[in-house]
Amino acid sequence: MARYTKTGTPNTIGQLNAELDLIAIAIGDTFSRKGDVPNQVETTIDANSNRVINVAAPVLNTDAARLQDITDALGKGSDTATLFSKYNLSDLIEVLYDKNLGIGIWAHRGLKNYAPENTIAAVYNATNKGHTAVEGDITWTSDNVAIIMHDTTVTRTTDGTGNVADKTLAQIEALDAGSWFSSIYKNEKVPTFEEWFDAIVLNGSVPVIEIKEGGNGTQQNIQALATRCVAKSPRNRYAYLVRNETTFGYIRNINPFANIVYFPNVSEPSTTNADFVEKQGNCSLHLAADYSTSFDFTPYSFPITALNQPNTQDLRKAILRGFSLIGTDSYIGSNI
Repeated sequence: MARYTKTGTPNTIGQLNAELDLIAIAIGDTFSRKGDVPNQVETTIDANSNRVINVAAPVLNTDAARLQDITDALGKGSDTATLFSKYNLSDLIEVLYDKNLGIGIWAHRGLKNYAPENTIAAVYNATNKGHTAVEGDITWTSDNVAIIMHDTTVTRTTDGTGNVADKTLAQIEALDAGSWFSSIYKNEKVPTFEEWFDAIVLNGSVPVIEIKEGGNGTQQNIQALATRCVAKSPRNRYAYLVRNETTFGYIRNINPFANIVYFPNVSEPSTTNADFVEKQGNCSLHLAADYSTSFDFTPYSFPITALNQPNTQDLRKAILRGFSLIGTDSYIGSNI
């Protein structure tokens, strides 16, 4: 791990950027370590009187040891009780974004607390706030067109009624998907998968595609979707979120290198869940609970994700537990 020592308050943009660079190195080294795994950065850095040096790894992979590492990295010495007090959540998130330090924030249904969920308006809202990724729910119309909608019916999020699977694309496109949320979104439409995917990519974010089971989510439709994703992004700049091994297999049969977030819908994972994810490659495990899981992830190398409403305390838990991606319905920033 690298230790970061703050030596004053920056008074220019250049000094601030230099300090952020040092913080990034320190936090990055901390993230790279699990228990007594050796440092991955072996150099000593001394810039502008700010000190970044290597220190010994903790003997055990415990919350206390990891907390001390991060506390040291943020320049708080042994005062673990005030971890993160020096840097507010917004500043810390900005460091994590700007320096690509292995933890990101994905917008659940496009920050559904701020815009009608799973719409293009929600996509713009989330990408404008700089989120790492935008998640949406994929289902299919009666004429087998992939659209973005969470529920099996259109009742809650449009001015219509009835099952999504029973409606054609033309019927879906005639619905108002915005007024239920606010009059300013009147006549917002339910997007097709293609429209939603393109809007996210064009605005510099990454699509997280949750496959909804049931309805018209057949093997043929799921694999047709996977084929389109390969064509749209040959370098796999997107991820799937799937809830069962069958759907997982459908996607991997089309694209063996697809990034998949496996969501067994449990608050506490089992060894079976973890073993399945570990052997897949390009796969992470998604948890339904908060970040206080007691499951020992030390033997595993896969990333961990979760959906929550992060605040400073939750972010602390996420970092300690090694989470790589956090989902939220709300903007992570100065409003928290």
